Amino acid sequence: MTALEIKLGTWSQENSVSIVGSDTIPVFTSEPWTGNSGETSGNNNENFVFRLCLTEGTYMVTLYDSYGDGWNGHHYVKVTHQESVLILEFSPASDGAEISAPFTINTE
Repeated sequence: MTALEIKLGTWSQENSVSIVGSDTIPVFTSEPWTGNSGETSGNNNENFVFRLCLTEGTYMVTLYDSYGDGWNGHHYVKVTHQESVLILEFSPASDGAEISAPFTINTE
């Protein structure tokens, strides 16, 4: 089992996440969350964990910011597979519309 953990900052309504396989077919796509600059508004500063059934292979996780100024606040994305951390605290750039990182699932 693969887990995708997302910690949002503020302005979370601008943020979304996708994971695609090496065939570029999406295996996970989030909708933008809710929230604005307020610390407790909508989904701001919340943690989400998604359980994914991914087969062996290479994937790309991409974090999007619709406003283009990067994810705001204290945030991270962590991908784990069978308790092994594949990406830890992959924090989006402070500016820019998106940032991506690859990870590989090995079943051995």
